[in-house]
Amino acid sequence: MFPFAFQDIVQNIATNVDALMVGVLDSSSMSAISLVGGFVQLYRMIIMSCTMAATAIIARLWGAR
Repeated sequence: MFPFAFQDIVQNIATNVDALMVGVLDSSSMSAISLVGGFVQLYRMIIMSCTMAATAIIARLWGAR
């Protein structure tokens, strides 16, 4: 649980730092950062779901041996 929470906090900090750095440019750059942040979150959720499912399946198969 702790590694997932820590990773999420670090990712959110990185997204906010990106937004702060790009915020000095213009509004279209800021909207691009916001859009990419949503895709990154979606990607991370999909990867984490696949990893958790694979862990459960492997543990079940390993225990059945």
